[in-house]
This record gives sequence, C-alpha cells and structure tokens, in this order.
Amino acid sequence: MTLAQLLPQANITIVTTPQPAAQSVARRAAEMAAKVDLEVLGVIENMSAFTTPDGQRYSIFGEGGGELLAEELDVPLLGKVPLSEDLRAHADAGTPLVLAEPNDPAAIAIRQTARGIVAATPQELAVLQSEPPAMAGTAPVSGTELKVIQS
Repeated sequence: MTLAQLLPQANITIVTTPQPAAQSVARRAAEMAAKVDLEVLGVIENMSAFTTPDGQRYSIFGEGGGELLAEELDVPLLGKVPLSEDLRAHADAGTPLVLAEPNDPAAIAIRQTARGIVAATPQELAVLQSEPPAMAGTAPVSGTELKVIQS
C-alpha cells in the first residue's frame, strides 16, 4: 500500500502460475490493488508448461490458470512464460535469457509479454527542442524523497 501512495498513477501486473492455489493468491493481490486505486494492467502466467528437448510438452502446474484469472479480472493475458531450465540458470547467473539466448522459447515468450505491457501502456513523450518560456526561471521539480537504506 505504501508503494501505491508513492506512485499513484502506477499500474500493477499480476503474475500467477496455472494452478488454482496460485490464482487465489493472485486474485487477492488484484483485490488489494483495487482497494488502493491501482489499475490492473494484465496477467502473466509463469511456469505455464515444460517442453523437453525432444519436444514433449508437460503442463506440470496445470494449464490455463492465467487465462482464467485474466478473464475473471476482465484484463488481458499479457503472456505465458514456460518453465525453463535455461531461464532459471540465466536468472541465477544474472544474465538475461533474452540477451544470452534470444531464440529460446522462454526468451521469446518474455519479449512477447514485454510487448504486451508496452502496448497496454502507450505514452506520448514530449520532445523539447528548447526550454519553453514558461519554464524559464521556475523552481526545479520536487517530490517525496525516498530513504536510502544501506546494510
């Protein structure tokens, strides 16, 4: 809730896995977002399926839970990211899979999901050639200072 107060125009993306227990938790997150007036941008289904090297596909955690939740919340399903050993290994190493192995199915799914997020949040950015006269000599923009915590 504190984050919602600091970023009042923010949107929230709900991430779930396909099984009903995860959907229940994700649904509560969406309900909390509604209580603090955050818009749910969409749903991402993580660990949607696992494909073996020989092409067999297994739905270890079930199937379609992200789509059901998106329909229930009346928001788009932004993407389905498959369960992937390479994705886990690259995440553990701190190297983005989308850069290291761009043709990996999980990397492709992540890029498609990112495109869905960008498409759902179109922003027109003003291009300033020079400072407008109304801005000259005005005080700098200020905001809420965030505490820096060092351990």
